[in-house]
Amino acid sequence: MEKENQKTVVMIGAFPPSRLGLSEYVYNLATQAVNHPNIKVIVLADKIEGEPDQCQLESNIEIVRCWEYNKISTIPTLYKKLKKIKPDLVWWNLIFTSFANKKVPAFLSLFGPMMSRYFISNTIVTLHQIIEAMDSKDSFVKIGLLERIFFNIATRIILQANLVYVLMENYAEIIRKKYNAKNIRRMPHGFFPFKKEFAQLDKPKPRIMIFGKFGTYKKVERAVEIFEKLKPEFYNLELFVAGTDNPSCKGYMNSMKEKYHDNQGIIFPGYIAEEDLERVFSEAAIMMFPYTSSTGSSGVAHLCCSYGVPIVSTYIEDIEQLSKQEGFKLELAKDDETMLNLLREYLTNFEKRGKLVEYNKNVAREKSFSNIFRKYLEENGIEATQHKEKIKKAA
Repeated sequence: MEKENQKTVVMIGAFPPSRLGLSEYVYNLATQAVNHPNIKVIVLADKIEGEPDQCQLESNIEIVRCWEYNKISTIPTLYKKLKKIKPDLVWWNLIFTSFANKKVPAFLSLFGPMMSRYFISNTIVTLHQIIEAMDSKDSFVKIGLLERIFFNIATRIILQANLVYVLMENYAEIIRKKYNAKNIRRMPHGFFPFKKEFAQLDKPKPRIMIFGKFGTYKKVERAVEIFEKLKPEFYNLELFVAGTDNPSCKGYMNSMKEKYHDNQGIIFPGYIAEEDLERVFSEAAIMMFPYTSSTGSSGVAHLCCSYGVPIVSTYIEDIEQLSKQEGFKLELAKDDETMLNLLREYLTNFEKRGKLVEYNKNVAREKSFSNIFRKYLEENGIEATQHKEKIKKAA
């Protein structure tokens, strides 16, 4: 494909091996360009010590590490890069703390989509959380009156983009009604490639996994309480606590390791790199969501569907809505006793586990990241021609 016929899409966000929010999501979307030779993707990513400032992931996928977390210079830096690139589409993946968790740089960074729309090119945002759906007791910041004013203004600034996508239809409805927004759409999250025909149902060891960034609405303590009640019933039962601190809860996971150091069967492997996901998920019998609330669409739920791991979750309305909108199945428990019974059933009933895994696998194929990437482009006037090629792993 001649370069002059390529359309340039700039994606802005964290990128592996970064541990900032949404880095894996940006990776899984950006790497879909390898199947579309008429698309050139440039990711303007966060700087990481030991990583080159610029690298070519594929012939049409380039990573440029140019901004730093918690710096007020982020938007001027991105503006200079965008002016030089002259993209056909600018695509931001955002949570409110994508570029900073300090108030001033966090607020200033949210002017990015407005900047790129009015001074660069057609601009879209995938907004992964909205303040209206957050539970204040579990949020990354205390949500008082001043904070609500801040997030209200921040949302209105983000809505200056040409189009803003959210991952749940009820979130889209909230934004339409509250902000009178005409440029809001819902887009499915996207599922990860299913690597194996079927996950092994009879695991060498019964392993319950919890996964993610912990400390706010994802609590290790409740998972341990449930695990300890189940442990006498299963030989070699394990609780695999995979992940790291939520950026707003530094030190949380170290405190959990210290607290449960003597509890047999609890494993803290830390951060799971992209290339290790398949192995880690293939070793899990079941995923537990011991959540107290939710902040939107769940990347972990999509991983489970793709890698063949059934989910047992606390009943949370957003998670129930997500499963209905995305089409996958999971089990919801309104109390600890129900959670225990469901975990017990899925640890022993291979037939039931297999039926749920098979159903979710088919859903994952229909709504793959490849299809979602193409849909984003087509809705914004860019035709993506198809071409199959192997994708390299992120470092």
